Amino acid sequence: MSLILRKKGNKQYANVELGTLRYRIRHETSAKYLKVRVNHDFKASKAVAMDQLPGMWKPRTKANQYQAATIRFTTDGYVEYFKDDKTNIKPISSTKVTKSKASGNTTYVYAKNNMLKLPDQKISNKGNYRYRLTVHFNGIETADVTNSPLVYSVGNSHNLFYTPAGRA
Repeated sequence: MSLILRKKGNKQYANVELGTLRYRIRHETSAKYLKVRVNHDFKASKAVAMDQLPGMWKPRTKANQYQAATIRFTTDGYVEYFKDDKTNIKPISSTKVTKSKASGNTTYVYAKNNMLKLPDQKISNKGNYRYRLTVHFNGIETADVTNSPLVYSVGNSHNLFYTPAGRA
């Protein structure tokens, strides 16, 4: 989440970038930033930041050349699934994340509810950590580091998603 702090008199304000938040908040306004008054000191969170996981796209094939499924991890703790790469429309699935944990190149995302259309696994029958989605960073697709997409496995090793080229 992009946060820009500014002082005006004795009061401190922050501009919060709305583009990284969930659809339900994003579609309420056409503004790009929200100006809020900051009354407290910020403290570092021990949780894995959701914005460390990029937006990911399914590769297009001849059968689905006009659609590329998209997974988006929002900074306010949601996982959104879109049927194509148009993330400005309502997602097919939006699930509140209750916890995320990183271990090496693998990030585990936990939720109380099933993440519809995503290959999560049910790991418990009660509590806030009933479903787990595994996101594993596989590396760069080719040796051209500046133009090659980053490859992620979502759920299993055969379910590949990519980030846009040129992120390095």
